[in-house]
Amino acid sequence: MFNIRSAPRDEATEGIIYSPHGILADGLERLSLASPRIKVLALLHGLHNIKLSVKQLNLGAHNALRAQRICGAKYWVSTHDEVKMAGGLVSRFMKRKVWTIDEVLEDEKRRLEKSGAGSPIADMGDVHFKNLGSGESLLLRSLRGSHPETVGGESSQHQYAAPLGPPPSHRNSKNEQYSYVPPSGPPPGQADYLQPSHSPPTHLQPNVELPPYHDWTVIEDTALLPPPPSLGHETSPSGNASLSDADRAHHWCRMYPMIQPHQPTAAQYDSVKAGGIRLVKPREYQGTLSMTGAGTWSGSTAAGGKEACLLSSLPCYFALPDSPLVTGQKKNIYFEVKVKSYGRGRGGDASSLALGYCAMPYPTWRMPGWERGSLAVHGDDGRRYVNDSWGGKDFTGAIQPGETVGLGMEFSIPDAPPSYGSTPAQTPIVKVEIFFTRNGIREAGWSLHEELDAQNDLGVYGLDGQFDLYAAIGTFGGVDYEVYFHGKSHLWSYQPA
Repeated sequence: MFNIRSAPRDEATEGIIYSPHGILADGLERLSLASPRIKVLALLHGLHNIKLSVKQLNLGAHNALRAQRICGAKYWVSTHDEVKMAGGLVSRFMKRKVWTIDEVLEDEKRRLEKSGAGSPIADMGDVHFKNLGSGESLLLRSLRGSHPETVGGESSQHQYAAPLGPPPSHRNSKNEQYSYVPPSGPPPGQADYLQPSHSPPTHLQPNVELPPYHDWTVIEDTALLPPPPSLGHETSPSGNASLSDADRAHHWCRMYPMIQPHQPTAAQYDSVKAGGIRLVKPREYQGTLSMTGAGTWSGSTAAGGKEACLLSSLPCYFALPDSPLVTGQKKNIYFEVKVKSYGRGRGGDASSLALGYCAMPYPTWRMPGWERGSLAVHGDDGRRYVNDSWGGKDFTGAIQPGETVGLGMEFSIPDAPPSYGSTPAQTPIVKVEIFFTRNGIREAGWSLHEELDAQNDLGVYGLDGQFDLYAAIGTFGGVDYEVYFHGKSHLWSYQPA
């Protein structure tokens, strides 16, 4: 609270309430107990409702509306509502609900009318609302003054009128009346009107050359523009983890950043190339897992089991020796999973199996694709997840029992090499394509460096060829399955042309 106009104890003083993140409206009821009395000239309170996971950051429009009614501010100034571009892990859990003053009034009107409490618009009285943008300022007039005027932004139009009666210097102590004529025109502090030096548009002089006509009906070819970003979902229609598991994983990822790539030994590299990849069973995994042949595994999870992520013991992609920037050639990685049957899920969620890739380390109580440095296709909803703790993006159909599905990544040199001054966000270092197969047919795919939603998508860091990538199989509920890491392409269900 800023006191901007002092007064004797028997008169009210004026103040401004500045609350960039919001102030609980109930706390303002104590203003009525202040001595001397406080009249609130302006309330600075934003409209946007911002949450970080379940933590409220900005209290938002409905709290601001109630706060204004309690304090009776003459001016309500919306501040701190600019959309700020954030990065890093925290930005993944930040949710913003954007409100305008008209929207919140209409929303509250509907709610109050539904409850029979009346219309909130009538309660606003003569409150002056102003949404200040960056670089703008507002000149506030005392409660005894007139409307505000904006400086540095959108100007409000008002007409100057001379004050009534002579100024104090033209009166005497005997209250004798003098003939006083106010000066013409506005005082020096007001904006003077200057007549324009040219004719208005409707009175153009003859022989004036008009600007060339632009045919607005001609639309430029947009074929070369990238497609718009795919829209994600907040939740999955078939399976969602608990918030406590998600929070624990986010904290774990902050504690354990992704490890840098390492140079494999000749034996390790040859083993992966031949398909001799082993799966590591995490402690969260409830079920059986056994190797049935070279690069072939069979597993079964218990009905009602929680999420668990099996990881390969060695990377399928070694960033140091496999990068196309080193070899000058493409690098493909691929594996397949056959879903034999689904058992009972957990709670109201269906059983599921997901296949993907991730950088290490990775929280093994989370499905692949949910945390940083990972991507996956989930079998219960058919959506693709890339560093996505929410509901994924529409991609393909659900994986059915008896189907054999595969997931691959293709690493290649980008079509246009990075230019001087470009950033990794502008030009990919390595071009990465992901493809999905079903029963031997290449069904769908996407580019890792597709257009992303600036507010909701969290980037592809860790997956763009700069880190070692491990195979990841996620299970939830009861699933019987087989995994194939063949070293020979002719053994795959999918045979590329």
